[in-house]
Amino acid sequence: MTYHKAIVYLRLFSLNITNELLSHFNQEEFGILPLHALENIVTLKVAINHLRKQLLIIQDILKDENKHDKNELSEKICKYLQENYNDISLSLESVSNILHVSTSHASRSFRHDTDLTFTRYLTKLRLKKACELIENTDLPFADICNDVGILSRNYFYTLFRKEYGMTPKQYRNLKNGAVE
Repeated sequence: MTYHKAIVYLRLFSLNITNELLSHFNQEEFGILPLHALENIVTLKVAINHLRKQLLIIQDILKDENKHDKNELSEKICKYLQENYNDISLSLESVSNILHVSTSHASRSFRHDTDLTFTRYLTKLRLKKACELIENTDLPFADICNDVGILSRNYFYTLFRKEYGMTPKQYRNLKNGAVE
């Protein structure tokens, strides 16, 4: 390929990229180079620089879309957990299967978007729901831990004390205004 043909080829390639970008995105918003800029492509160096700029724009657009997709996945996971937190068989693997994504992708995205692991988020959610039940009902603690998806009462007490610095009974007394 001759030098001149290479420049023509890159100019046409840049033209196709620019036209495709302009058909989908706002020129000013994404900094897409205008079509008349292609007229200035007279050397291979200028052609490569123009192409590099267009590819960087595409890269930025893809990063933004990927970020949106991750947020959407985390929102779906959170919504599913809100609706099913009391399911004792709930796991990252089961939720990933339901949402048709890999476990590792779901885990990375969720951790990135929430700054919590799946397990930590689920535990905090279950404990928050337990607090609501403790505050608003007289249910025994054994029933409450089962209602929020935690089978072991001892484990529930351990988690509760670790999270809130007190036992469920102390929490209930505090919320009811009783002194222990």
